[in-house]
Amino acid sequence: MEVTHAIMLAVPLLYGGIQAIEMSAILARIAGLRVSKSMSGYALQQSVYMATRLLLVMLLPLLGLAIDSGIDKDRYAVMVHASLAVSFIAGAAVILLRKSIIRYYSGVLLRHDQSGNYISSFFSLSNTAVSEGVDLRIGAGGRIFFFSVIVFTIYSSGMFLSFYLAALIPEYRASISQSSGVINALGALLLTFVIEPKISRSIDKASADATDLIFALLIGRWFAVSVVAQILLIIVFWIV
Repeated sequence: MEVTHAIMLAVPLLYGGIQAIEMSAILARIAGLRVSKSMSGYALQQSVYMATRLLLVMLLPLLGLAIDSGIDKDRYAVMVHASLAVSFIAGAAVILLRKSIIRYYSGVLLRHDQSGNYISSFFSLSNTAVSEGVDLRIGAGGRIFFFSVIVFTIYSSGMFLSFYLAALIPEYRASISQSSGVINALGALLLTFVIEPKISRSIDKASADATDLIFALLIGRWFAVSVVAQILLIIVFWIV
């Protein structure tokens, strides 16, 4: 299998894996609320996020290799659309299995509280009783959903657009590809200064809407990656 074909297969799988892990990690915060360990739930979310750093470290060089290998823009576009399609499936699975995922993360938090061993809490086979809790809905999280869509559209399209421009202008591909960090920083600003404070304030007030806000963040991310980013990139790749 030639290098470009291998990359076109590996990139969607890696990107879909990143999205699945990070979407599931959002549910760790809801697990923290359910077992009255909101700060531990947030720490668990960040710990799970770190697992995706390894996948991202693998993904970015693959995109760079695709550009250096001379991939044409049409094949690059197909690879990107496939990546978002895999993310759609992965995100849908996380949403459908949300109760089981929350129950698992709740168990991790309770086992860690009992044993004090963070790593073993992820892999322990011991059963920890966790109540089912209420079902999740967006509810009062409409505003969070809206900003989540904006943030994760920037995240999901910015990196791919940067490497796409690098493919179109190969003489500046190194500097252009690095601009993905600047684009992602814009999304990080919105996430840090608009979304997270609102969720944190709701948690601090022990509001019943807290889980709705967190779930709205998850649904917004899935919608951004699955629908909005796809439409945006179709316009850029095939119409503009």
